[in-house]
Amino acid sequence: MRAPASKRSDDEIVADIMKAAGVRGIIINRRIKPIKPFVLKLINDLRAELAPFTGHRKINEEYARDLRKQTDKLKKILARAPKPMSAALFAPEMFFQLAMLQGTMLGINSQTRSYLSQTPTRLAALLAELDWLRAQCDQIIKIKLGAHKALDHRKLHAAIASRDLLEFVANHTGSEPSLTCSLTSKYCRIASLFFEAATGRYVGDFRRPCETVAPPLLRTNR
Repeated sequence: MRAPASKRSDDEIVADIMKAAGVRGIIINRRIKPIKPFVLKLINDLRAELAPFTGHRKINEEYARDLRKQTDKLKKILARAPKPMSAALFAPEMFFQLAMLQGTMLGINSQTRSYLSQTPTRLAALLAELDWLRAQCDQIIKIKLGAHKALDHRKLHAAIASRDLLEFVANHTGSEPSLTCSLTSKYCRIASLFFEAATGRYVGDFRRPCETVAPPLLRTNR
């Protein structure tokens, strides 16, 4: 397929997409439904120019590391809190009632002091939440959440649209989606067409974006 000499119309590109997909309609409830509306919806979604759903990897990692550091600092501050402060902050209903009675025998009762020295339920819950939050930060850093800035996320989105179209057709025809990542494969050609429809630019080689988003079990390079 040659690069177009000028920007092509949606109708031309959609026609090429349906031709590459090898089908113009699918049978739903014993009626033939054209796939053109689905193709147009995918194109409209691509034109929204949305940022990567998972964000950018470097920004995510920097934030997760900073947040993890702050949770560690907060836990240390909470651990240093004098016992009365822990009770006043996290069990105020109990603490201030008892504080009003400090001039009575209750105020010098050792059991009262022992009761106040216990970790308040709210504080225990907060510490557990901080542990959970730190674990999420560790996970985000470990899996390297987010797209690499070197990758063109609009190309990845075009590849996703191509994969979704082929899976949509396969689901309604009882076949397996053809997600071969060769230069002239159906999967890569349709991704290139989606990218052209969304951006007005033609890119002939879509192997890398298609390989990136193809399910591992269905990905081939033949």
